[in-house]
Amino acid sequence: MRFVFDIDGTLCFDGRLIDQTIIDTLLQLQHAGHELIFASARPIRDLLPVLPSVFHQLTLIGANGAMISHQSKISVIKPIHTDTYHHILKIIQKYELDYIIDDDWNYAAQLDAENAILSV
Repeated sequence: MRFVFDIDGTLCFDGRLIDQTIIDTLLQLQHAGHELIFASARPIRDLLPVLPSVFHQLTLIGANGAMISHQSKISVIKPIHTDTYHHILKIIQKYELDYIIDDDWNYAAQLDAENAILSV
């Protein structure tokens, strides 16, 4: 059987660690022959520190489905269409909005120091 788990709020409750009891249960599922897949709104690079390394080779779905990693290799990236990017950029500039732009392993950001994402 294939099990797909969301990370934040499902397996991880503090944004940083998964409780050992949950990890042990996941390992039992894996050892019983089940396929484990982990999904997150986080990009892959931010998902890896939360997951124990034993799970890093599995299928990881990041950035709300825009990135997929299998055996530690990102195989699918769904970029924003160029026209959409330019439209979003104009809105960011017009309203002086904070932003984070992700690619497979890097990012660019303009964030207010008080932004909640920095506290995670």
